[in-house]
Amino acid sequence: MSGFKTTVESTYAQLSDIDGLKVSGENLYVIKDSVTGYLHATSGAISAQSSTYKEYTSAYIPVSPGKTYIIQSWATPSAAGQSWLAYQFFTSESSEGKIGSRTDKYGSDSNSGVETTAEGMERLTYKVVAPDTAQYLRVSSRLFEDGYIMVEQATMASEYAISYKDADAQISSVRTIAEQN
Repeated sequence: MSGFKTTVESTYAQLSDIDGLKVSGENLYVIKDSVTGYLHATSGAISAQSSTYKEYTSAYIPVSPGKTYIIQSWATPSAAGQSWLAYQFFTSESSEGKIGSRTDKYGSDSNSGVETTAEGMERLTYKVVAPDTAQYLRVSSRLFEDGYIMVEQATMASEYAISYKDADAQISSVRTIAEQN
């Protein structure tokens, strides 16, 4: 089992740093800490999840003011709707700490940061700098049946990788099953 853990830990290597330039980073979106529903457009609170769109929202992700973050989601939209990705910065772990309004984009948007992958999924991407007063970030996305989210402190987007915390949870689960057998 330790060999498996070593393989996973080396696969999900730490943030690369080349001459002080953050190239790619770990996924800060932790699936096991996310909640069903989406960030309300103006209040910063969580609105109820749609059974069609299956929106999920991150926990409050700690951020560093002035640092660059890449926010991405991948999903195959249903016939009833299009993909959607939103984010909002906060000064505290509370909707009262919201900074401005939610920022969002749809898969049908003709602006940059929207592409269709070879697998037919829509990939939505933001590159943002945390405001001077920001301490946290929350991210919402329509995940439909097959979607996933990635948030990283980086200057360029990476391909999807599971967060370290989610990988550790999966390793623990496999270990428990192996020990029971």
